[in-house]
Amino acid sequence: MATRVGRHWQSRLFEAWLPNPQQRACISRSALQISWSRSGGDVTILAEGSNPLLVDAIPLHRGSSTSLKPGAEITFRYEMHVLLRLRFAVVENWLPQPPQRKAQFWTGSPLKPQDNMCTFLTLGALVSMRQLPAQTEALRVMSRGRDAAPSVFLKNPAKARQDGSKVPPGRRVQSQPLS
Repeated sequence: MATRVGRHWQSRLFEAWLPNPQQRACISRSALQISWSRSGGDVTILAEGSNPLLVDAIPLHRGSSTSLKPGAEITFRYEMHVLLRLRFAVVENWLPQPPQRKAQFWTGSPLKPQDNMCTFLTLGALVSMRQLPAQTEALRVMSRGRDAAPSVFLKNPAKARQDGSKVPPGRRVQSQPLS
């Protein structure tokens, strides 16, 4: 199984992580591919983009691959500038368990432990470590459904809120219904 990561595949996330379109354009449309076995072991990263990637501070050039361990830091660079850092995490047992109390409504066969071992890959954006508590290593970014009240990143940081206060660059504000 495999998934691609890049500004084409996760356009909304990359817009949020890199609000500056010039910086975002320095991330390849398909920057990397992460592949893994169904059992969750042997996760591999393959560099697909033309701009340099670092995996735990080791350069990974286009067409090269390496093993990816939980907690690994993936750094997107352009020339000598760091554009974005992502932390790799594996989340196991993501599938819900069948209902326990109302087993008569569960029409499927009972799940065996190996049937429920579904591995998901989570890439979370890192922010400046000075802005986070000491025990925090990474922020997880979860996409929400269409019906949820999404948080939005302002493209124009100089834009004022309705109460007149300014929003600092890169800060997230809760969207408000239009009146």
